[in-house]
Amino acid sequence: MNKPGKAATKCSTTTVETIVQEHLDSTSMLTIFPIQDILGMDEKLRKDDAKSEQINEPSNSHHYWRYRMHISSERLLKERGFISEWTKMVQKSKRS
Repeated sequence: MNKPGKAATKCSTTTVETIVQEHLDSTSMLTIFPIQDILGMDEKLRKDDAKSEQINEPSNSHHYWRYRMHISSERLLKERGFISEWTKMVQKSKRS
């Protein structure tokens, strides 16, 4: 992220938001995010155990893709503040 000092041991919501915004602001034609990255921008929507959200473990050939969103779509639609912030980020990047 081109910041001085050591990297943080935990990825804060601010860090996730910065990374997501940098990707949105890129010149790439497409920007595709796993839903857990988007939810990671909000303290009450993110999952505390990031390791449990790992979709795939490449070193284990018997591991399977098993991610399940920990909140319902209905609950996510009720999170008006989160949706508003996400909308602003997309609009700022001129991707809307």
